[in-house]
Amino acid sequence: MKFLIQFPTSWEYDQCCESLPADWKQEAGTESSPYPHSSFQFGTVELIVVASHVGPASVASIITAAISRFKPQAVIALGSAGALEPEIELGSLTIANYVQALFDQETLANRMTLALPQGGIRLMVEGRMENHTNLRSADWLVTLAEESAVSIGGAATVIQGIVGSCDGFYSDPEILNFFRAQGPIVQDLESVSAATAAVTWGIPFIAMKYVVTNAFKREFEAKILRDGTLLSARYFANLLEVMARKISNN
Repeated sequence: MKFLIQFPTSWEYDQCCESLPADWKQEAGTESSPYPHSSFQFGTVELIVVASHVGPASVASIITAAISRFKPQAVIALGSAGALEPEIELGSLTIANYVQALFDQETLANRMTLALPQGGIRLMVEGRMENHTNLRSADWLVTLAEESAVSIGGAATVIQGIVGSCDGFYSDPEILNFFRAQGPIVQDLESVSAATAAVTWGIPFIAMKYVVTNAFKREFEAKILRDGTLLSARYFANLLEVMARKISNN
């Protein structure tokens, strides 16, 4: 079974590829391709790991191209996220049972009143977005991911919930509370784009996000974000190895 594994950044991609078993590696290359990619094989399972670049537009373009090129049977979107619930700990794994489109900056501006008090821009919530997109992860992938994550440990907690995607990481509590009202427990930039590409091609998908920031706890420093992102990539390499072994051995 062939899986397309998406990471948003090249350093996450590099960390994951370095952390997967060396004897699994088949090939790597960027030739005639706008994105780094590497192939890993264990038994009947092939993992095509790609770096899609950050942001919804890049992910949509690159994942669509990668699906067309590699013909995977499932898409797994990985990476880091910011918590939208105060009690979620750094280092927690969120397994998305759904992914949801949140808002781009234009939509935020339309849905909120902009004021300019001393000290900068403040966003005041006026309403809530309606008809936002909800895409459901494949049940068998959610079960496989949860069983694998529990078996290896290494995450503060393993949580199922909605991952919400927007066009930036926001730390203003009013915006975060606005997002929370829609249902997501974490926010990222890419999951909806990867999921939409998969659904368009009729391919099952799952998104999994490692929590590296929690603005409610003022845990939004650059060092936390950088170190947490690299740690998450190593964690996901371990998780992918366990998932591949489970599938191949069944």
